Amino acid sequence: MSVVIPLYADDERIEEDIAEVGTVDDIILEKIKRANEDASMAMEALFLNNFDPDNLESWFVAITTEYATALFWKKSTGTDQAKLQAEGVYQKAKEILIQRFQPVGSRA
Repeated sequence: MSVVIPLYADDERIEEDIAEVGTVDDIILEKIKRANEDASMAMEALFLNNFDPDNLESWFVAITTEYATALFWKKSTGTDQAKLQAEGVYQKAKEILIQRFQPVGSRA
């Protein structure tokens, strides 16, 4: 039995962001799928119990899609710039977590 990984990023938006709308290139499609899996798992872990997987809010899909796109480029190019971009998006997600879910009085 294989493990099913929930996907939260918008694959069509990823294709738009990487200028590959409607691609049939199996290599690109596989990288998009893997980036979506990795981003979805990372955001699920980061936002644990702070999102409803059955009723995704637009902000969650947006940050997961942005992270998946950054991971696509990181996997595709492996450049320092792509790695920094992915790290930056992950940090942005951490800031969203704090802004949305940490009580105002406890923010440092």
